[in-house]
Amino acid sequence: MKSVLVLAFVTVAAAGCATISEYSPFSKPNANLKANQELRSKWGGKQTDEFFAKLGAPANKMTNPTGQFVYVWSRQESVAGTTYFCDLRIIANSSGKIGDIEVTALSIGKRSSNFCDEISW
Repeated sequence: MKSVLVLAFVTVAAAGCATISEYSPFSKPNANLKANQELRSKWGGKQTDEFFAKLGAPANKMTNPTGQFVYVWSRQESVAGTTYFCDLRIIANSSGKIGDIEVTALSIGKRSSNFCDEISW
C-alpha cells in the first residue's frame, strides 16, 4: 500500500510540473533565438563601450582565464506588479571588442512571447 501511495504522489507531482512548464518562457526551445540573432548581427565586433552607452551599464564584469571580459547585462521593467526582464552575457576581448553576446535569461514580454524581443537593440 505504501508503494502505491508513493507512486501516486510521484505521478501527480510529475504531472503538475509538466503543466507548469507548459507556461514557462524558459521551456520554449529557442524562445530567445530572434533576440540572439539580432544582438549578434548588430553588436558582434563592436565595442562594449558603445553597447553600454546606448543600453546602460553592465550589472557585473569578470575576467575569464584567457583574459577576455565577461559582462552580465540586465534590463528590468515593472508594470502593475509584473516584472519583465532580459539578461545577457557579453564576451569581449581585452580591447573591448564584442566576440559573443547572448540571452541567458528572459521573461514573457509585455506585448510578445519574450521581453528580449521588445528591446530596441
